[in-house]
Amino acid sequence: MSDLEKRRKRAVEYILENEALTSDHDNAAALKLNEWGIRLAAFLADETGEMKHDKGLEHIGERIRSLRRVMRNINRLCGRVNRLDENARRDRFELILKHARELYGTRFPDFSDEEKERILQRILKQRDDPVDLVDALTAFIDEAAGVEEDKSNA
Repeated sequence: MSDLEKRRKRAVEYILENEALTSDHDNAAALKLNEWGIRLAAFLADETGEMKHDKGLEHIGERIRSLRRVMRNINRLCGRVNRLDENARRDRFELILKHARELYGTRFPDFSDEEKERILQRILKQRDDPVDLVDALTAFIDEAAGVEEDKSNA
């Protein structure tokens, strides 16, 4: 097994070993969030290319921690969306954006307050279906960071 394959395996394990990332969801929504996290963890590992194993793990370590923070906050927002008031939903969305910026750096844009509110309201239209809500949030993050575009060019 190459160093890159080992890093990829370890990055995925970082996601799978933490049940708290999906604990507020039913099985279908948890599976959807886990699939997204696993795909991104593998993507982050792939970015390390031919680095030595230890150097590559160090490189992705903080980004994997940020990914886990994004997942944990998506989990909390989606799993509790109908129990949270408007300010609590907005605060949770702000945390998702903050950790997405940590994850992607300058690739993830800053949004004005008006843009954040518009995006959140669009995403919350899916709040009656946890799977659709997870899908809307993860699709938004992927699109904002340009992840899907990058993967299709690989």
